[in-house]
Amino acid sequence: MVVPNSALRQVTNLSKDWSRAVIDIPVSVTEDLEQVTRTLKDVVETMAADRAWSGLILGDPVVAGVESIDVGYVQLRLIARTLPGRQFEVAREIRLRASIALRSAGITSPGVGVTGTKGTP
Repeated sequence: MVVPNSALRQVTNLSKDWSRAVIDIPVSVTEDLEQVTRTLKDVVETMAADRAWSGLILGDPVVAGVESIDVGYVQLRLIARTLPGRQFEVAREIRLRASIALRSAGITSPGVGVTGTKGTP
């Protein structure tokens, strides 16, 4: 669809004041979701308090809960408001910290064993 410039009345920048980092974390359906949620909450709270990241994160990040259920895994969603344009680097850091914390807690992702190596058939 092509919209001529003359038809535009208002253009709104939805990321003018803030952006949103949305991170989906898959975990095995056999995991204790309350433990997973606690672990992820610790990750985002610690990161939000970290001086290196606190200036990029606006407000408290949240673990929104189960986003989807699929064969073998459940996907939990984390959401963090960030400075405009910084959502991708914040999301990458949250993924890194979440991966390390989940592995340390013995929580597995689909197809990955507790040691972090691919399972053998």
